[in-house]
Order: sequence, then structure tokens, then C-alpha cells
Amino acid sequence: YSLGVTLYELLAGAHPFPGLNPVELLYKQLNEPLPELSTVSEEVRPAINSVIRQATAKDPRQRHDDALTLAVAFRKAARLKEPAAAEALEMLTSREEDVLRLIGAGLTNRQIAQELYVEHSTVRWHIRQLYGKLDVRSRRQAIKRAREMQLAEAPAAPAEAETGTTISVALPAPANPFKGLRAFAPADRGEFFGRETVLKRLLEALHLPQAARAHSASPGRGRFLAIVGPSGSGKSSLVRAGLIPALWEGRLPGSERWFVVELTPGVHPLDELEVALTRVAADQAGNLREQLARDADGLLRAAELILPRDESELVLVIDQFEELFYLTEDESERASFLELLTTAVTSPRSRVRVVLTLRADYYDRPLQYAEFGGLVRRQMDTILPLKAEELEQAIVRPPEAVGVTYEPGLVATIIDDVLYQPGALPLLQYALTELFEERDERTLTHEAYAAIGGATGALATRAEELYLEQDEAGREMIRQLFLRLVSVGRADESPADTRRRVPQAELLALSADEDLLEEMVDLFAAYRLLTLDHDPASRRPTVEVAHEALLREWGRLREWLQESRAEIRLQQQLARAAGEWEHAGRD
Repeated sequence: YSLGVTLYELLAGAHPFPGLNPVELLYKQLNEPLPELSTVSEEVRPAINSVIRQATAKDPRQRHDDALTLAVAFRKAARLKEPAAAEALEMLTSREEDVLRLIGAGLTNRQIAQELYVEHSTVRWHIRQLYGKLDVRSRRQAIKRAREMQLAEAPAAPAEAETGTTISVALPAPANPFKGLRAFAPADRGEFFGRETVLKRLLEALHLPQAARAHSASPGRGRFLAIVGPSGSGKSSLVRAGLIPALWEGRLPGSERWFVVELTPGVHPLDELEVALTRVAADQAGNLREQLARDADGLLRAAELILPRDESELVLVIDQFEELFYLTEDESERASFLELLTTAVTSPRSRVRVVLTLRADYYDRPLQYAEFGGLVRRQMDTILPLKAEELEQAIVRPPEAVGVTYEPGLVATIIDDVLYQPGALPLLQYALTELFEERDERTLTHEAYAAIGGATGALATRAEELYLEQDEAGREMIRQLFLRLVSVGRADESPADTRRRVPQAELLALSADEDLLEEMVDLFAAYRLLTLDHDPASRRPTVEVAHEALLREWGRLREWLQESRAEIRLQQQLARAAGEWEHAGRD
């Protein structure tokens, strides 16, 4: 209602009921509609008056549902035409405009760097900024946008007769609330739905009553929790967007004062642990690595060094704990890491809690270590697939929060497609991400859902489309890229293949065409199929397949892995040997 009145004043240049005392004004507002506007073009006047009349209806049920709905209705009524290309051009800096112009001219990243007298890395940074501002995900799309903005010459095309004026009623695009294949992060807690029941159970498992702190019949109770579930069950998202924010919010006594650190074990878990602890160290005195390496009490001592002298505690969240068994080659380092964790959570004087996520197909690996295996057995929670009502929350609530709705019946169709399907959550999340991108204004449609391949086909469909749209050189680059991003096992192993985090520098050895490699990495990352990050110890950029679901669902990738299994294993053995040599040199 208020927006409708404000809109009237903006167009009329005056209040709808001017010169009245408060009582008269109140009477008018309660009983009379706003006067008809006469200050706008006769062509659009009836439609605009109709929109304002609905916005200011006396019965709230007759008004627009929300401000966005009113805005869309007004843009249609006013027949506003947005100069999209001009507006996009205004968003760019002069240097970004130069880069886009040179992209449109067909120059490579290195040629652009030479032309502008800047570093190659600077060009890549500008290109990432361009992609975000122009809402494009590949060089091909960027060239098309450059032509639309008249920064590049378009190919000659037959002239077409103009059939009418295109009217744009677009509002600023809502941010996509879905994560593709990436796990939710703590900052995404407002978009994470469907796991409240499990979250309450996890909090109960970490609750340590004051009376039980010094003595417990069950060592590790309240201080250790292993969250076990199959790949694709949403373990990482549950911990990062559910459990961690719940601790920050104080849902356990005093947990709002706890220090939470996250890590994955990687090849050298002690290095990863040292780096993670350093991030939250309130007191940097002392060599953390020396403390960790000295004996089994190392993590206890490190916690005392970095925590303030109060009631705070250290919560160590170890995601993808299975990496300790397929990436860590040094058995002594693995055993030492497990001993540190065991001692830290079973000591009566501990201020440390450990939460880990473990793939179910690796459940037997920690059980081979007696004391740590006992912790896992006693303090374990298994993650089951979402129920239908939980799925509905996960599907409906995120787009609802940004003003986007589903066509009738579509939510039920999606639930039927994924309910109780093994490993369905990443497929669902990716399909919803793609569906959101293909929405009709602010509506998610049956037609778009079918076009992307549905919940189970969207992932493979997108990966295959990105592959097929490349020329021969691009396709070979994609093949080589993905073969480097998978750690293969023997055919009789379970699991046989897992994703692998690879330094970007290692990938650059694939080809002399560095620009093409970067373009393929950026393309698959833009569609959420790859994850770009940095190694926590060296800060070197890394590349990783966003989720193991891609290894299962993309048929072409499965074929590549089957054909090249022996060669991949040999290459990765050599890479590990080189890495160990480099690591030994640093030590």
C-alpha cells in the first residue's frame, strides 16, 4: 500500500489527497480510492492507474502479493524498455571495457596482456569481474555480449524486418540460492533447509553436562562425533550450514564463545591441522607444529596455546575424513594424526571437540585403529536420505526467500524423481541450480525442468553440453583435465575412484596452450562442476571436481577413466613422489 502511494506521488508530483487535516486525510484513506492519474501518457494511463488501484486497495487481500510483484506489474503497464546493453556497459570500468573489446576481437589472454601492458594474471582477474557483471560463463558468451554492446563487430547476417518493439520487464535478477555441486558454507545457513531433526540430534550428541566433564563412563562422549553417510547424503552441508551456525548461535551452553576451525586431511594431515589452528590462534606464541609432533598430547597443548584463558573451547571440524585413508600415504603420519585426535577428546582436561564427516564406504578404515575405532563406534551418527517433507522444505524454501515460485505440481514431480534415490542430494541441488537459471522471470516451470533433463539428468546433461560445444582441441583439453582430477583405485576396490584436489600449476603442464586450459577450468567452474580454491599451506590455487556425483553420472567421464586407468595411476604415483620430494625439501 505504501509503495503504491509513493508511486502515485512520484508520477503525479503531489500527494493524492493534498491540503487536508489529519482527520480528513484518515477518512479519505479509509473510504476513497486514490484519484486517477492524469500526468502520464494516455497510451499507458489506464494500465498504470489499474496497478496503483490494486496496490492501494482497501482490502489487503486484493493487493499485490509483494513489492516485486507490484514492480513487475508496473513495468508491464508502463511499457518500459530497458537499454540492457547500455546499462551493462555502464557497469564496466574502462579497463574492463578494453578487455571485453579485445576478447570480442578474438585475442587470447596473453595477447590482451601484451596489448594492455599488464600481467597475464591481471587479465584473468578482469575477465572474472566481467563474467560476473555481464552474467556470462564462457568466452563464447562474452564475445556475444561484446557484440550486443557494440564493442565487437558482429558477423554479417541477413536483414530481418522489425516485427515489433520488445518490452523488457526484468527486475534485478535474484541470486541463485542453490549451490550446484558445492557444499553449503556457514554463510549459507539462511538457505539451508530440511535437516532440523538431524541437527537437533547432533547437538544432543555434543552436549556435555557440567557434571560429566571430568569423568565419563564413555570416553569421548560429547567431545567426539563421527557423522557417517554415503556420498551425496549432504554430510558436509549439514555440518557447515547447520551445525557450525547452531554452535555460533549458542544452541549448546557457552558454544557462542567456541572457536571453530575447519580442515580436510589431504596428503599431509598434520600440516593441514597446523594451518587450521593458526587461523584462530589468539596467541601465536610457540611453534604449533612442534607441539603437534612432540607426542600424543600435542593437540591438547596447541589448544591451550591458542585459546584465551576463559571457558571457550576449540571445535575441530574435519570434513571428508576419508582423505586420510586414500590421500595420506605415510602410515606413521596417519597414525600420529589419529592418536592426537583420540587423546584430545578423551583427556579429562580437554578443551577440544572433534566433529568429522566420513563416507560410509570408508567406515571400516578407522575401525582398524583400536582406540580411535572405538570412538567412531560409540559416538557415531548416520545420515539417512531426506524424507518427503524434508525434501519439500529443501526445494521450496530457498527460492521462496528470493521471490521465486514453482508452477503448480512441479515440486511434487521433483520429489517423486529423487525420493529415496541413493546419492540424490547433489543431483537434486544441481538440477535446482540449473532450473533456477532457466526460470521464466520469477517462476520455475515444468518446461524448463524437462529441458534440463530432470533431477537425475541435469548434471550429466550440462557436462556433456559443455564438452560438445568445444572444438577438437577444447574437447581433448577437457578430457586431460578431468583425468587429472580423479584419483583412481583398482577395479575391484570400493570405492574405485574419488575426486582429487590438484594444484593448478600441475594442470598447466597439460598443454602449451595455457589460455585454453584456463578457459576450460573457468567454464566448468562457472557451471559449478569444478571448485576453485587455494591450498591452505602453500596458498597455491587448486582445482577439484565439485562432487563425486559427477564421476558416477557423466557417462563420458566414466569411459575415459576405464580406458586410461593404468596410465592415470602411474601419473599420480609420479606426482605423489614429486610432491613428497618437494615437501621434504621444504622441511
